[in-house]
Amino acid sequence: MKSLKSFLFVIILSFTTVLYAQRSTREYVGEYKCLADSLEEVYDIPSEVILGVAIHESGAGTSKLAKQFYNHFGIKGSNQNAIKKLGHRSSYKEYQSIADSYVHFCEIVSRKKFYSQLKGDSDYKVWVASLRKSGYATAKDWEPKVLRTIDRFYAYFNDPLNFSQPQDSVAVSEAR
Repeated sequence: MKSLKSFLFVIILSFTTVLYAQRSTREYVGEYKCLADSLEEVYDIPSEVILGVAIHESGAGTSKLAKQFYNHFGIKGSNQNAIKKLGHRSSYKEYQSIADSYVHFCEIVSRKKFYSQLKGDSDYKVWVASLRKSGYATAKDWEPKVLRTIDRFYAYFNDPLNFSQPQDSVAVSEAR
C-alpha cells in the first residue's frame, strides 16, 4: 500500500511538472511572439525558429542566464558585470534587454553563410539544421531538441486563438 501511494505521488508530481512547464512555455510564447514576428519581418527568419531556439536555450526565460543577463539564446561574449552578479566570471554576453538579445540572435544568424539561401524560407527544420551545421550549437542533441520544442508548441506559435484563451483551458486548446 505504501509503495502504491509513493508511485501515485510520483505520477501526480510528474504530471503537474509537465503541465506547469507547458503553461509557462505558452506564456513565454505569448509574451515574445510579437517580437519574434516583427523580427521575422525584418530578417526573414521564421519566428518559429527564433522562439524555438529561445525557449530551448533559456528554458522559456527561466534559466539563470536569461534572468540575470537577459540572454535568451546562450550567446557568448564579453560580460563586465558577471563577477558582480554571479560572484565569478562568465563567458556569456549580457544584454540591456531581452529584445536586445533577440535582435542580436537575428544579427548573428543573418551573418551565417547559409542565410542568403534560406532568407524568406519558412521551413523551420532546414533553418535549425543549418544553424547546427554552422556551429551555432555544438551539442549533438541540440537540433532534435529544438525541433521537438517547435513541433510541440507550433500551434501556439501560429494560432492567435490559443493566446486569447485563459491559461487554465489547457485541455480545450490542446484538443484542437
